[in-house]
Amino acid sequence: MIVAGNRRIGLLWTSTLRWNLGTCLMIVTLAVYVYTTTGSTLSSASTFVAQTLPAIVSALLAGVLVDRWDRLWPVIGVLTGGMVLAALLPPARPGPLAEAPQTETMAARAEAGDDG
Repeated sequence: MIVAGNRRIGLLWTSTLRWNLGTCLMIVTLAVYVYTTTGSTLSSASTFVAQTLPAIVSALLAGVLVDRWDRLWPVIGVLTGGMVLAALLPPARPGPLAEAPQTETMAARAEAGDDG
């Protein structure tokens, strides 16, 4: 097996796997957080699109750009594009989930001072 025989390839493979897993978890978690904060599916979808659109657009030209330019500039462009799109999102407003009424059990526990 190539990974077991070469430490450098194993480190590269492991770091790439961790980076991609973290990025995917961040994209999903942020979209869910926006939905639970605002209760708006449009805001949640906009967050998801703002995070994935730069990667999709840059993937169309990535082969050509990487062959002709230094690899640093396309990476900076993709990250800057994601930052700009995220900045264009409307600010989050509390939605109906943030104002959920307390149940009788929750109110009774709060009055009794029970945390739990």
